[in-house]
Amino acid sequence: MPDLSEILEHIKPATQRIKNLREALCSLFVGKDEIIRLLCLCSAAREPLLLVGEPGTAKSDLIVQFCELLGIQREKSGGYFEFLLTPFTEPSEVFGPVKIEEYTKNQIYSRNSTGMLQNAEVAFLDEVFKANSAILNSLLTILNERKFYDAGKPIPVPLLVLFGATNEVPSTDDLGALFDRFTLRVECRNVSSEDDLKGLVRLGIQRESLRSRRMVGEGATVEFEQMPSLDDFNSVFKAVTRVLQQEDFQKKQVLFLQSFIRKVRAIRDDRLTQLNDRKVIKMIKLMVTSALLEGRDLKSQDQRLLEYTWDNPYDVEGRRRLSLIAREE
Repeated sequence: MPDLSEILEHIKPATQRIKNLREALCSLFVGKDEIIRLLCLCSAAREPLLLVGEPGTAKSDLIVQFCELLGIQREKSGGYFEFLLTPFTEPSEVFGPVKIEEYTKNQIYSRNSTGMLQNAEVAFLDEVFKANSAILNSLLTILNERKFYDAGKPIPVPLLVLFGATNEVPSTDDLGALFDRFTLRVECRNVSSEDDLKGLVRLGIQRESLRSRRMVGEGATVEFEQMPSLDDFNSVFKAVTRVLQQEDFQKKQVLFLQSFIRKVRAIRDDRLTQLNDRKVIKMIKLMVTSALLEGRDLKSQDQRLLEYTWDNPYDVEGRRRLSLIAREE
């Protein structure tokens, strides 16, 4: 089993290209640097990320631009799937229409899945909690088991990461299971400082100009060099797996893990968020991913990811206390 220095050296080209992607996205958006970091982090760790914010705060635009810079095209089989969910969305709109001829002849209830969610590697579901129960049940199976049941048979799905967006977090028990699957949640807010507003206006004018030129057929684009592909994120994920599989991982990280466990107990004792056992393990994977993306060993700063495990974005005091615990040295 290779040691950490060998693992870091092996993935260095991939992490550099991912860093280029972060910098490119940060040049296109104002005040969204941390969200962009989490987009890359969750993509490398293969964990879903939830963006919460009012309409017009660039939730959708961030994810679309992220996927465009990755070069993911909707026309390809697999690739990228995007959909705005409503209470009236039919399962066929997300998972594909039923194959009528096959059902009529053989009474087999299967779907034409070409270009649908179960064939996607990266998916974005806007207003993810507005889906009906039929969609939610299938979505939970995809997230939990990476499987989709078609004609009663479990079919492995290639999904690497799911991005969800919502204007508000769910308050009903029937949506609690899906909300819980988003280990990390981040707020997407309107910019507020004078400097950020100036930057917003400057970049907004530039982007609207490019968008208008494309609409009239001039094909205006912004070129960025050395962008990553999904293969680069896969390389980091495999490296994370190798680190976690090292026989002496727990011995090497005993002080880090002791500190993390102490923080988990403090969060649970104060009931600041539903940090269940599954999330605790997910957080370890996310923290290792964070460190590898930065080209280093685990540090206490990686534990700050606990800040993004909140249940209620409007609980100011609870989130303040959660942040204090996450940032303890």
